[in-house]
Amino acid sequence: MRPLSIRYCRCIKMKVIFIVIVAFIWLLWPATISAAKPTTDITVSPAITEWLVAPGNTLTKTILLVNTTDKLVPIQAVVSGLDVDQPASEQNRAVYDASKWFTVGKPDFILRPKQAKKVTVRMSAPQKAEPGGHYATIHFRQLSPISARRQTNVVASIGTLAFIVVKGRIVKWLQPGSLTAEKQSGKLVVKASIHNTGNVHAIPEGELPVVRVSGKPAAKLPMSARKWGLAPKNSSAISAKA
Repeated sequence: MRPLSIRYCRCIKMKVIFIVIVAFIWLLWPATISAAKPTTDITVSPAITEWLVAPGNTLTKTILLVNTTDKLVPIQAVVSGLDVDQPASEQNRAVYDASKWFTVGKPDFILRPKQAKKVTVRMSAPQKAEPGGHYATIHFRQLSPISARRQTNVVASIGTLAFIVVKGRIVKWLQPGSLTAEKQSGKLVVKASIHNTGNVHAIPEGELPVVRVSGKPAAKLPMSARKWGLAPKNSSAISAKA
């Protein structure tokens, strides 16, 4: 049985083997992470930034913005929490939201036609920051004039994800949850769940092999990719058909 490779922030890798037998089916859980597709006249690089910091310390990084047009593009930078599209209590969101740790050197500026500009971003971890994963999104909003009084309107926005690991006691642990398998219209439908009981973001990778009672492979099922992986203290429902 192939091990499940799990990626954590700062390229921390580990091998975890989950063996779950329900209705004689063995599962490996995958998910992938992808950056949001640009919908503005600018590009942002990198799409994801990773920060390893000790409590009370400050780090800086640069983000490259490129104006792909032949016109002036006004930009406004704002920082918000990371929407991981997963259920979480307000308490958990407050613990892992690092948006208030970030400042952008000059949040309002104008990009000249075809200009490439480096933007400095500073992150200061509080002295009492909880060890483990914390998250934020650095948005770059493209603005457009809407009146002669120079009022502006947000046309579109593109962001860079910030994955922070605060040094300290790091817990990396995924726990399998419920598992069901049934036939629907001649197809085998497998449903399962994973719980991230650790305190860092986890991105499981792998495939879903279905094994017959005899031990012979029946199929390899592709799993639906999750958008952001699995945040701490969160669960993920997964399913596939054969």
